[in-house]
Amino acid sequence: LNIAHIYVEQKQHVSAIQMYENCLRKFYKYHHVEVLQYLARAYFKAGKLKEAKITLLKARRVAPQDTVLLYNIALVLQRLAMQILKDEKSTLHTVLQAVHELGLSHKYFQYLSVNGERMRYDVNVAGLEARQCQDLLSQAQYHVARARRLDEEEKQLRRKQEEERESFRLKQLEEQRAQEEKKKTQIEEMLQKRKEYKEKTKNALVFGDMPSEKKPGKGRRKERDYVSDSGSEGPPGSPSQKKREVPKTEEGRAWREEEAWRGWWTQEAREKGRQSGF
Repeated sequence: LNIAHIYVEQKQHVSAIQMYENCLRKFYKYHHVEVLQYLARAYFKAGKLKEAKITLLKARRVAPQDTVLLYNIALVLQRLAMQILKDEKSTLHTVLQAVHELGLSHKYFQYLSVNGERMRYDVNVAGLEARQCQDLLSQAQYHVARARRLDEEEKQLRRKQEEERESFRLKQLEEQRAQEEKKKTQIEEMLQKRKEYKEKTKNALVFGDMPSEKKPGKGRRKERDYVSDSGSEGPPGSPSQKKREVPKTEEGRAWREEEAWRGWWTQEAREKGRQSGF
């Protein structure tokens, strides 16, 4: 405990807080009012006003009639309210709570300035603190109005963001619904085209009677008579009887006329021989 006091005098408030907490945890089974006040003083000097308020309220549950403890609570509530009201980023709920605690501090100081223990603290200082609380309460309406304005702006901004988010969600739903309708329409068109195609090709799938195959004739194919005026030419079908290619010129025309005349003369001689009995 004494080491913690030394840390406080050396302005090593974090170390002092740790030592006070260790002392409460190791040596005291229940809340000790004096050590709790030392711990609250260390919190107060370290600038941790909320922790100091909580610690003093714990001590007051143990000793509710202690006026010194009440004085310290009023002082912490006043400093904490001033800190909150000076902060422009404080929310409306926090500002209203600070104004309420400032009113409590004003009442506590007024009570202590009249019914305080003069041997333990200066009651005149309590009166001065009460007047300071009164001045802060007169200025509190400005801070409350500022907090209300900020709260309204924040609500409007939040409402606008929600509306934009809702409109974006509805837009996405509309786009999704349009895509589904488009896809459904495409599927219906494809089914309709398929149905029309099936109707068009329905008759094309019906096969008619297959034509019967013609049977080959029983008679033998007559062989053409072959007339040749040269004994060197072979029978029909021999290589010598293959069709001779004749060029399309004057000589070719003369050759064809000669061949035609030769064939006619041979046939004429054969007719005369048949008539004479050969």
